[in-house]
Amino acid sequence: MTRVEREPLPASGERGTRSADWPRPVRVLVLTSPLFAATSLVAPLSVAYQHAFGLGPEAIGLLGAATSALGVGLLLFGGWAAGRWGRVATMSVFDGLGFVLPFAWLALARSPTEVAAATLLGAAGQAANVAYGALLMADLTPEQRPRVLAWEHLLLALTSAALPLAASLLVGAWGLVPAARVLYAIAAVGVGAMVLVRVALLRRRGGWTPPPRLALGEALRDLHGTGATPVLVAGALLAAGGALGLLAQVRITEALRLDASWLGPFATVMTAGDLMATAALTRVRAHARALALAGLLLAALGVALFALASGLLLVLGSALVVGIAGPLAGLGTGAWLHDAVPESLRDHASTAQLAARTAGTFAGSALAGVLYTLDPAWPWWAAAGAFLLAALILVPRRFLPRTVEAAV
Repeated sequence: MTRVEREPLPASGERGTRSADWPRPVRVLVLTSPLFAATSLVAPLSVAYQHAFGLGPEAIGLLGAATSALGVGLLLFGGWAAGRWGRVATMSVFDGLGFVLPFAWLALARSPTEVAAATLLGAAGQAANVAYGALLMADLTPEQRPRVLAWEHLLLALTSAALPLAASLLVGAWGLVPAARVLYAIAAVGVGAMVLVRVALLRRRGGWTPPPRLALGEALRDLHGTGATPVLVAGALLAAGGALGLLAQVRITEALRLDASWLGPFATVMTAGDLMATAALTRVRAHARALALAGLLLAALGVALFALASGLLLVLGSALVVGIAGPLAGLGTGAWLHDAVPESLRDHASTAQLAARTAGTFAGSALAGVLYTLDPAWPWWAAAGAFLLAALILVPRRFLPRTVEAAV
C-alpha cells in the first residue's frame, strides 16, 4: 500500500474534537439527517406494495436488478455533476429526484407501470449519495471523520428505530395499500423538508461552488496513487460479506428450526449492538485504520459464531457481535478512504466507494443462495473469509510476513 502522509491527531482537549468545531456544512448535514428517517416508514413495505399492484416475484426481482444497474450509472453521473454544479446543488437535485418525487408518485400510483417507473426513478438517489458523502467528509481532520460518521449514523438510527413499528400498526389498521399511500406521502414531505432546510442553510455558506475538477483518467490515476485502492477493495469485501448473510432469517427458522418469533429479538439485539458501538464512537478518539481492522475482525467472529450456531444462545450472541462490528468496519473504512485523498479527489473517492460497495453487495447476494443450497452454514463461513481477507489487505505491510505481503 502506498504510504500516505496524514496530519497528526490533535491531543485530547484540542480544537477539532468537539462538534462545535466541525465546519458548518458538516453540522448542518448531521443535524438534519433525522429528517431522512422518514424513509424508514416505507422501506419495510416497499416490496409488498409492489406485489399488491400485481408485480410477481420474477418482475420484482428484475425491477430490483434494473434499479441497481441504473444506480451504478447514476453514481458515475453524480460524481461528474458534483464537480460541475457543486455538491449542495447536486445533492439537493438528486435527493428530490431520487426520494421526494418517487415517494410522491408511489403515494398516487394507480398501476403497476407507475409503481415500476417510480421505483426506477429512485435510483437517482445514488447520485445524491456521492455529493453527500463528499460534502460530509470535506474539511475535517482524520480524527473528526469517524466521529462525524458515527454521529450521523447514530442520529439517523435513533430516529428510525420505532418508525417501522408505526408503519406496521398503520398497515394493520387500514390495510397495506391505503396505509402505504399515506406513509409514502409522509416520507416525501420529510425528505422534501430536509432538502429545503439544507439548501437554505448551505447555499450561501459554502459547498455550493463546484470543487476543483480533474479529468476522469487523471483522477483515477491520482486516486490509486493515494493508496485508496486497498481501502476500496476492503469496502467491497465488507459489503460482500454482509450480503452473504442475506438468508439469515431462513437459516434461523428452517435449518435451526427456531420459532419465527425469535426473528424480532435477533434483529433487536443486532440493532442494540450497532447503537452501542456507534454511541461509543461519538465519544472516543480512534484512528480510522484501527476502527476498520477491529470491525472486520469482530465481523468475522460474529458470522463464524452464526455458522457454528445450533441453538438460540449462539444465534443471539452472533447478532450482538455483528451489530457491534458493523459501524466499526463501515465507518472506519469510510473515514479512512477520505483521510487518504485530497479535496480535488473527494467526489471521485465517494463515487468509487459507493461503486465498490455496490459491486460487493451484488456479488455477495448472488453467491448467498448458491452456497446456502450446498450447506446452510456455508454463506457465513464465506463471509468470515471475506472479512478476514479485507482485514489482511488493510494490515500495515510491516506487520506481515514477506510471503503474505507479496501475495497481498
